[in-house]
Amino acid sequence: MKDRKLIAEATRLAEPYCVTKGSRFRLKDFDPGDTNGVNPRNMPKSCSNRAVAMASQMQEKLYAQDRWRCS
Repeated sequence: MKDRKLIAEATRLAEPYCVTKGSRFRLKDFDPGDTNGVNPRNMPKSCSNRAVAMASQMQEKLYAQDRWRCS
């Protein structure tokens, strides 16, 4: 899977979990076991390995830039 497709898929999966109204956010309102229908056992190993490698590269870039998160 190409990097752009991997990022697009990760964005799609993360969207429901983004906190947009911080003052109204309550952790108790969310199920910690929710996987949004994703079963890691069904994910191809190559996709998982690529995602880990990509996250590692991004973390190294953030560290080099002395930043904690993307803005």
